[in-house]
Amino acid sequence: MEIEARTPRPLWLLVAAVLLIAPAACKRRQRSQSQTKTAVVLPASTIAFGDPQYAPQLLNGFYQIEESWRWTKKSFAVRLAAPPGSAQRGAQLELRFGIPDPVIRSLNSIALSASVGGLQLAPQRYEKSGQFTYKREVPADRFQANPIPVEFTLDRALPPSDQDKRELGIVVTEVGLTTN
Repeated sequence: MEIEARTPRPLWLLVAAVLLIAPAACKRRQRSQSQTKTAVVLPASTIAFGDPQYAPQLLNGFYQIEESWRWTKKSFAVRLAAPPGSAQRGAQLELRFGIPDPVIRSLNSIALSASVGGLQLAPQRYEKSGQFTYKREVPADRFQANPIPVEFTLDRALPPSDQDKRELGIVVTEVGLTTN
């Protein structure tokens, strides 16, 4: 019995095929990644301050992400999308935040106020440290434009010091507009 020997294909043929196909695949992948980076993301009606994807909605008064939250300055602002149905029924603004013990010990109390689309909402005073939610009803007439600027103001904040060169207000985790 005679065994027929197979001749292996030349290695250079395989290498040439890979070199011809790889650049096209890489260009296709690079193009899709760059298209993803330039895609316009519409504003959300609720944003988590620890998620960098929402950074374009932070207008002013915020510092860098620290874990899942950010420190604010005395005044800070965001832009939020109008939630579905808010132009007919109105919505509720909710800001979830914390007041660290050293802040309240130094300032004794902090009053937080907000405005949505230019409408001033009632302030709330806080006299102890802890986690809080500032909630206010926003009437339907404020949702004719989209997105909506939401501005917050504290009556006081910690001034810069030798330990921290920043003006420190409160620690925010989430803000949103929800329909009733």
